Amino acid sequence: MKDYNPKQQEFPDFVLKQYVKEEIDELDDTKISDLLILKYHAIADAKKNLRISLISGIHLSAFNFI
Repeated sequence: MKDYNPKQQEFPDFVLKQYVKEEIDELDDTKISDLLILKYHAIADAKKNLRISLISGIHLSAFNFI
């Protein structure tokens, strides 16, 4: 993840911490939007903070529901 800037790295770190906290064994990409809202309070804020248009390799379908 060396290609991510520190602001972008915060979300994957947050996701992993949530999975450890909840003792979940498998990452579920259907929960990405819930985690984005939990971390950033709104999808629009997540897009702004993560600069979604510049990220490659992240599952973007979570942003298509709005």
